[in-house]
Amino acid sequence: MGDVGDDYRAWDAMKKEERQKRKSANMEIINACALPHKIDASGTVLLKTEQGTVCFYPTTNTIMHKQKIMHGGAKRAVAYVQNISEGNDEQN
Repeated sequence: MGDVGDDYRAWDAMKKEERQKRKSANMEIINACALPHKIDASGTVLLKTEQGTVCFYPTTNTIMHKQKIMHGGAKRAVAYVQNISEGNDEQN
């Protein structure tokens, strides 16, 4: 395909590696926390709370709760779940 095709394949491989590293680091943090969680078939971490389920996407660092989308890593997701569990529904 030429130079552009080679560049695209290299960029694609680099992005896959970045996503995998981000997922590994985030899963270490999630597994180390004391919060109960489940991981669905697509790799989404589901953190159940009394205020609803918080979805954390470890490859994109995205948090979703009640149609609110926030960006942040696993530490922010854990802090957010702890915050809403204490009755404080504000973003960190």
